[in-house]
Amino acid sequence: MADYTAEKYIKDVHSGKTVTCKWVKLAVDRHIKDLKRIDKKDFPYHFDAGAAKRAIDFIQLLEHTKGEFANKALHSDIKIKLEPWQQFIIWELEGWRNKEGYRRYTRAYIEVARKNGKTSLAAALANYHFFADSPKEIGPEIYFAATKQQQAKQAWDEAGRQIQKNALLKTISKSYSSKSHIVIPSTAAVMRPLGRDSKTEDGLNPSFAVIDEYHAHLTPD
Repeated sequence: MADYTAEKYIKDVHSGKTVTCKWVKLAVDRHIKDLKRIDKKDFPYHFDAGAAKRAIDFIQLLEHTKGEFANKALHSDIKIKLEPWQQFIIWELEGWRNKEGYRRYTRAYIEVARKNGKTSLAAALANYHFFADSPKEIGPEIYFAATKQQQAKQAWDEAGRQIQKNALLKTISKSYSSKSHIVIPSTAAVMRPLGRDSKTEDGLNPSFAVIDEYHAHLTPD
């Protein structure tokens, strides 16, 4: 059976066939080393390839919403096709699990150059956790945060456009644009953007959050 794209990317980075920065190499090396530690008693994590593939497959069912790739007149297939490096990010975040089956990594810092689909990827990941998180969480709270709410709304708007272009997701969710809320009425799930004032949001219980333009925030709060 052929390797999944993320697995091939890992092998190519490790062998030097694919050239990356040192931080990606270190992430790949950690992944490979940790795979060898799975059967050791003092290592509390395992890798669930099925969970990783599930997230990747879900995202690739979504469609591009802006730009050339969203134009059906130019492209017969306008669904998102994740690049190998994008699949690797999802592979790591969604595949590694603790003994209870929950995600090993609760924080991830992702930095890419402009025009590499950062907003689309963030929105797609948010939608995955909104609709299809594994293990399934009832009533997930998804937030997009930035120094200004208008900035946070960029990714939130993209998530909403992805939903509107998918017949099933559109059917089971409801958007309140005036309140900047997207909800799933059957589960009380909510997805919305936030501004910089974290002190007024102490009651939040996020299951997934996107912090946009992290460098611009005055504090880690």
